[in-house]
Amino acid sequence: MNNPVIILAKGPSARFLPSSDKYDVATINNASWMHPSPKWSFHNDLEPMELMSDDDFKEIKTIICPSYVHTLKNPRFNNINSDFHFHRLAEFFPGRFDHINFQVYELHPGDNSRIEEQKRTGLKSADDVATLPEWPHTTTQTATMWLLKYENIKDIIIAGADPGKGYHPYFSERARKWESDRGLTKPAFDGNGSAPEAPHVYGPCWEQSVKWANNYGARLRHINDVSESELKELGIE
Repeated sequence: MNNPVIILAKGPSARFLPSSDKYDVATINNASWMHPSPKWSFHNDLEPMELMSDDDFKEIKTIICPSYVHTLKNPRFNNINSDFHFHRLAEFFPGRFDHINFQVYELHPGDNSRIEEQKRTGLKSADDVATLPEWPHTTTQTATMWLLKYENIKDIIIAGADPGKGYHPYFSERARKWESDRGLTKPAFDGNGSAPEAPHVYGPCWEQSVKWANNYGARLRHINDVSESELKELGIE
């Protein structure tokens, strides 16, 4: 029987997870600060990567991201929302990802028809590349849908994705330090990656995860709903 997978996001229910042979971990953006060696690391946006250091990626072996990564309110792009081919990550972070296996998916319909992707894959049809069942509300939903569709995971525990809640203070504190070290007086990137989204976003996110878990016949639970005895058996405090 396969291990359960803990999807670790950055909400209040996030927690530091030790490495274990009893479960696998998929981290969302810089949630790898709480578990530096996940089996999968999911990134949809540039900004959380900017908050991280090269050392933060040393134990990460696999990143799942869109072929065209989002950037939101970023001074690099004059604060204009945009996206760019994931190969450009090597331009922004030289050497950081040399050891990492990227698994990419088509986030926007037609991305596979763009010149960079056709050159990379040699494919002409979007049907030949990985896609999600529907648009993900957040990167947590990317992880949920990817794991269900492409990894055939049947038991998912979500930690740190909390309907109606914000960020775990650990992530807010580290973001504030990152900003302070650079002389910034407000959340970086207007908050993307360094501050929580509006609380109303998290309810639909959770509902989307539940919907697709049901669709694929998988068990999906919030970590707060896992019994103390099971958490103890898994070695999670």
